[in-house]
This record gives sequence, C-alpha cells and structure tokens, in this order.
Amino acid sequence: MSININIEDYTMDELFSLLSINVDSKSDYTTITKQITDSADTYISTFEKLNKRDIVNFFKEVKTSLLGVTQNQTIQEQNILTYSNTYNPNKPYVTSIDTTSMFNSNNGAGNPIHRKTVSKLLNIDSRFRENYFITSSSDYMIDLPYPIHNVTELTLSDLEIPSTYYAINTANQSNYFWLNCSDSSDNDYFLYIVVPDGNYYFDTLIGLINAIISKFGLPFSVIFNLSYKNLGGVGDGNGLTNIGVNLADISSNEQIEMTHLEINFEAPPLLNVTTSSIFMKSGTDHHTHTYDSIDANKINTYFLKSQINFQQRLGWMLGYRKPIYKDAVMDTLGQLFYTSESIMDLLGPQYLFLLVDDFNKNINSNFFTSSINGLLPSTIIARIAIKSPAFNIQSQNDFSVYSESRYYYGPVNINKLHIKIIDDFGRPLNLNNKDFSFTLRLTTVYSVT
Repeated sequence: MSININIEDYTMDELFSLLSINVDSKSDYTTITKQITDSADTYISTFEKLNKRDIVNFFKEVKTSLLGVTQNQTIQEQNILTYSNTYNPNKPYVTSIDTTSMFNSNNGAGNPIHRKTVSKLLNIDSRFRENYFITSSSDYMIDLPYPIHNVTELTLSDLEIPSTYYAINTANQSNYFWLNCSDSSDNDYFLYIVVPDGNYYFDTLIGLINAIISKFGLPFSVIFNLSYKNLGGVGDGNGLTNIGVNLADISSNEQIEMTHLEINFEAPPLLNVTTSSIFMKSGTDHHTHTYDSIDANKINTYFLKSQINFQQRLGWMLGYRKPIYKDAVMDTLGQLFYTSESIMDLLGPQYLFLLVDDFNKNINSNFFTSSINGLLPSTIIARIAIKSPAFNIQSQNDFSVYSESRYYYGPVNINKLHIKIIDDFGRPLNLNNKDFSFTLRLTTVYSVT
C-alpha cells in the first residue's frame, strides 16, 4: 500500500475524506472534534504497531491540521478566535479550566455566536514617538509595530492633554504691537512693543506693557478697567482696555505736547528683533533717553500689513476689534485714549481639534465649519473645548470632547498614523515640549487569521 504523506498536497475536504469523516450542515463542533480524534488516533496506533514512523507522523499532522493543535504557534496566534459550529443556546459552552494551562485551553475555541466584529484599543502616547528630539509632540508620525487589518470604524476613547501652550507667542505673531506718535517739534516715534512668550494675568500683562513704554520715556499708558480689589472679590469695572495719554498724570518737566497717536495691530513683526525697540525720525529729540539709530527699513515695516489675520494677534486679545486706531484728538482735559470695543481675553484657544490621519481616503467627513476661511481637515477625530486654566494637566473632566466615529466605506488596513493638534484658528499647537496621550477604539471585521 502506497500513501502520499505530504500533507500540503491535500485539501481540507480530502483530509476529512481520508479519515472517513462526513461533514454536513447538521454536524456540530463537538461531534466533528471527537470523530477527528478517534479516527486519527486509530490510524496512529495501527501504524505505530507496524513501525511505520513516517505514516504515524503524517496522521499526527492531519490531526494537528484539523483540530488546530497549537504546539508550534505563538501565544498570540493561539488567542486568535476561530469560527466553529452552529450555536445552540441550550448547550453550555463555558467549562471550568485549569489555570495552569490557560493558554492551551483555548485550543479549538470557536465563535459560537458568530460575532461579526471585534473591538481593539490602540494607546497612543507622544512620549514614545520616534525621533523624539527633532519632532513636535503635537505633530508627528507613527509607524505601528504591526498593521491593524479590516478596520471599519475608528473612535476616540479617551484623552489627556497638558494645557502648557502659550496664549501669547512669537510663532502666532500674538506677542507684539506698534505705537506711532508725534510731538509739537515734529519728532515721529515708532515704538515696537514685544511681550515675552507666555501666559499672563491681566494685571501682569498691563504692568509689563507700561514698563516697556516708560522705559522709552513716552507719556503713554495702558489701563484695564477692571479690578477685584474689593471686599466681595467681585470684578469691578467694564473690562475694557484703554491705551493713550493723560497729561494730568505726567509731571510738568516731562510733559510733551503730543499731536498724534496711532496704534497698529496689523503691521508685521521686525525680523530678528526679539525685544522692544523705538525708532525716531525728523525733528529734535526732547528726551534725555538714548534711542536706536534711524533705520528706514524698520520704520517702513510699520506701514506694511502682516499675512496673519489681526483676529489672531495681541490687539484682539486686548479687546480691540480694528487693526489700526488713529485720528484721535486730545480733549480739553489733556486726555487722548483709544478704548477697546470688547473685553480683554488672555486665555488663548477656546477649543482644539485632534487630527488623526490614517492615510485612508474612503472615510466620512464629520466636522464642518461656518468659517469663510475654508473647510476643516477631513482627518479631525475630535473637538476639545477647553475649561481648565493654563499649565494644568487636562483629563476628560477638565474639557468637553465631542467626537464622531470615523466610518470606512469598506474594511481598511492601518499601519501608520499622522497625529496633530491644532487650535481654533487651525494653527499647530505648541505644547512646549510636553507630551499628550489618547486611546483609539478600532472596530475590525472578525477574521480567523
């Protein structure tokens, strides 16, 4: 008798036929398993007595193949669910097992309720990104250590973000503004006021700006009409900002007859200038202070317009709703002020967007905007409303997250991700080298492989 002992030459049906097992629609998992075991063991025992080791090994392979014996599989492979027989609700499928052989107890475990999908959780933490020191924690790429196959849905599960971004920062051009003034001697002053990057309490910011103005000897000041210095600790005032001059507050030997004051919130920043500076042209300097030499190029910058919308700049944060203020006239009391139209707001972004790009295009876009500036990125997975003050670690209790599941129009594979956080203006969020983390829930089509 000659028998082909190369198991790779057999189909699954041929292996069942070899063991004289008939599988039909009424067959169940337990019965088939017993038939495979009994038949294979009979052949193994027979050929062992005949000392036919090659045939014995062949039937052991047949048994292994049909029963899914996992002696050569990894633990991960052993834990993969497989489809099995028709589910019988009256039959108990949970059996007590020996915990010492927990992994082996899954041998042959099936999917009796025919579950169609399986959920998986993917933890993402910017601390563990590649090229840590040359990438941003809020804008980086991930190559997953293993691909996730047959994904049909992706949802944000949880999120932790430190609020370590700066409301006032150089990158967003929200850290400076210009003042231009003239006196009766036809001196023309251009004051470039730069605020160091950071987050500020209103009193601190106003004091800092006034110190800069005073340093250059100009008779201007910034006043914020709100105070909490009362017994009730309640805000007292209208919350508006005033920038200008009150000659009554200046000593007689320092008084200058001002003829013009202009505030410019839309001019671009000075290149390679990181500190406040003053430039003067024409006339004779009435002050004893030393000024920078005349620089036509720097003065010309004042008359240009930045590409950054003034709504994103320091003037808007101070409450001013126009890019330029000019033509104010000093009143009879010696006062010349420009008053803001709105309340000072130094809190920074009101909300953020989390973007997860999985490089699959057959997805639904969930987030839209009424902005005239264009559409939101289709890769947005969540909108995060900020409730916690600066420099706090924000968990889900500190902000409101609205997330819509991302559905794919057919199963997709995910093996790399582009993670990004942007603010309400679509600008990249700088967490100042702090990290953030979140978890994605992925729904995948159930598979036996």
